[in-house]
Amino acid sequence: MSQLCRPLRHYNEYAPERMDSESFRQQILPVYQRMFAVALRMFDGNRDNAYDAVQDTIAALWERRRELQISVSPEALCITAVRNRCISLLRARRMEASIDDYVNVAARDDADSDTERVYMAVNLLPESRRTAVRMSMKGFDHHEIASELGTTEGNVRQLLSRGRNQLKEILSHI
Repeated sequence: MSQLCRPLRHYNEYAPERMDSESFRQQILPVYQRMFAVALRMFDGNRDNAYDAVQDTIAALWERRRELQISVSPEALCITAVRNRCISLLRARRMEASIDDYVNVAARDDADSDTERVYMAVNLLPESRRTAVRMSMKGFDHHEIASELGTTEGNVRQLLSRGRNQLKEILSHI
């Protein structure tokens, strides 16, 4: 039989065992320091954020330990899990520091020039982003903005994200 005609092996030839609490202690906990090092790099040396990310990851792995089937490497699973957790935390922080900062500055009594800068920057956005950002600034939620623009909530999130990023760029030059 030629190389090309050999039957393929079943992918389930190796069925890993489900993880119990003892195997969790033996396989996952020894990787803690490596997970912390990855998180520390991702948070630019901020030990508190790295510690929180690792603890959240280990807690999530512990809760799902009976579902975990480690077929490759416990270390690879842990590093991937902590990296994904760090990315989620970084994205959440980036969203928090978005247009709300500019709106808060504009809301101060002594911020007339800042208010003008924000409104001028919003006016420079493309029409769909401008409308979404204005509605968001007025307190409309994603569902209401989506129905007003005749689009999906996912598209609204994208419009707002890109609009906020563009606002940051515009305001840094004004």
